[in-house]
Amino acid sequence: MTLETLVGDPTIRWGDKSYNSISYADGTFGSNCDHSPYDAMILVSLCYYIDQQLEATDGKWTGSDTVRAMPLPEELVFTLDDKVRSDVSLAKQHYLESTQNLQLVCCAFTSFGKAAI
Repeated sequence: MTLETLVGDPTIRWGDKSYNSISYADGTFGSNCDHSPYDAMILVSLCYYIDQQLEATDGKWTGSDTVRAMPLPEELVFTLDDKVRSDVSLAKQHYLESTQNLQLVCCAFTSFGKAAI
């Protein structure tokens, strides 16, 4: 899951955003963010909130089952010239090439808490 979160399908991500939250069909979540302290604390706060809500509800939806009426989405049509289409294709190609050589090691850091004092 970590690998998919880091290098998954670039067409469903906002590559120019400093934070992405990804929800998978099996109920798991993944996220990645910019390395700046401000962005990292937003991620930490969001993940903490989600964890607390899932724990408090034992993972079951406790909100309203009422479905609000909403207008149907409207398609946005963009007119792209050949240069933009080419640039988009090239960006996707570069992304896919750069993700083919990712080496990932996940380590559990356990040297913290009261037992470490």
